[in-house]
Amino acid sequence: DKIFTAASTSPIEMKELYDKLSTRYLEQIRKMHDAGPDQAGNFYNGMIQSCIDCHENYCPGPLKMLKKLKM
Repeated sequence: DKIFTAASTSPIEMKELYDKLSTRYLEQIRKMHDAGPDQAGNFYNGMIQSCIDCHENYCPGPLKMLKKLKM
């Protein structure tokens, strides 16, 4: 998973929290893909929320756009 080796736009120490948030993001993607049509929307919103949670801690630029993606 390339998300764990992505370079930060600003050189800050973020490994532990970033790994936790990345893992949750990937779990939400897997759940969304495995879910039936009636549950996929919930996992989609969970995936978007995991993006928001990470970007609230690192690189807040995309937050406004991410919040608009929720269903």
